[in-house]
Amino acid sequence: MLFFSVKNKQNDDFINRDQTNAEVLSYWKSDLVNKISIYTAQIDASQKIKEIDIEAGLKYSHSDTNNNIRYDTLSVGNQFVFDPLRSNIFSYKEKIWAGYLAYRQKIGDFQINAGLRFENTNSISNAITVDSVVSRNYLKWLPSLSVSYTFNKSSEFSLSYSRKITRPAFSQLNPFRFYFSPLNYWIGNPYLLPSFTSQIKATYRYKNWVTSFTAGKEKDVMTRYPLYNPETNVLEYLGTNLPYRNFAMLETSFPVRITKWWNITSQLAGYYNYEFRPYLDEVFALSIYNYEVRINQVFSLPKGFTVNVFGAYESKTGNSLYIIKPRYTVDVSLQKAWFDNKLNTKIGINNLFDSYDQRLEFRHKQIMDNRFTHWWDSSRLVFSLSYNIGSSKYQVKETQKTEEENRTR
Repeated sequence: MLFFSVKNKQNDDFINRDQTNAEVLSYWKSDLVNKISIYTAQIDASQKIKEIDIEAGLKYSHSDTNNNIRYDTLSVGNQFVFDPLRSNIFSYKEKIWAGYLAYRQKIGDFQINAGLRFENTNSISNAITVDSVVSRNYLKWLPSLSVSYTFNKSSEFSLSYSRKITRPAFSQLNPFRFYFSPLNYWIGNPYLLPSFTSQIKATYRYKNWVTSFTAGKEKDVMTRYPLYNPETNVLEYLGTNLPYRNFAMLETSFPVRITKWWNITSQLAGYYNYEFRPYLDEVFALSIYNYEVRINQVFSLPKGFTVNVFGAYESKTGNSLYIIKPRYTVDVSLQKAWFDNKLNTKIGINNLFDSYDQRLEFRHKQIMDNRFTHWWDSSRLVFSLSYNIGSSKYQVKETQKTEEENRTR
């Protein structure tokens, strides 16, 4: 059983000035309280019947979110008064019953894995301020199947199929205005549906060289779209579901030993995305191709020092509405073990050139000329120090976040 609770408080000031004379055109404040409580309980059982492994499990989760945001606007008399048009109260309650049955068997050089999962979801979202209630109750079946064949110790091949559900984050359902600037904000959508992805994946491994190909289709794709008002210059980003998108991905990774002190691991990936997007009484559908290159270099220096240089490059990509410009990042670190490997020190710089911001440009200039940048502030100086006491082989098990916890982001 697990209980998880989050409480956020946030206060913001939004000031809109005329740059020519510094006159305050508008000024409002916000006071946000967000509470999320999650209860989960799970039971699993397994049984081995000769060469067959059978597993089954049942899980129950209950999520309860309560959000209250108040806005106060500066009036003509220089007094802050309650703003009912921006203020809102929203609650979301969700109960999920999920169960699974899994089968695993090895037959000669074949390994077979099959599974069937069901999920029954009951949810109620209540935008109290605007008196809008959305209630849903649905049951979905999610099958999976994979078969792998081992040729020898050096090579193997696998083929798999899966269907999965992706639920919206709680913030995506919240119909509040979240401001980036006085004229730019996004709004959640309590009518947002979960998306469903069906895909096949083929993987071939030869020694340390691994290549995979994935293709599939996602229905009810969750996304945001811009809505611009040329009279007020207000730009909103609203949440919606797209009918579908088709996708494919080809990936390969391989190590290369240049010398005994220089090792390189390379990863190459190519992507295809076709997105069917209705927008402003039109349909925009484009085939997008892009690629990524990731290279990790390890240099073993004298006296036990190790230098690690990681570089990644992402080509131009985007979707049916936006072009996303290329970007890259470089991480550098220096590591050294001391006192018979008991003490380990590491110092590094992540995103050395502060180059990993994401720059977007709207494709269709006849609708609007919109450009913006997401800056992640990911340049960091990192220093770590660890010391091993004794010879214990005990390892702390890393706790994985549940799906519900990930949706609180």
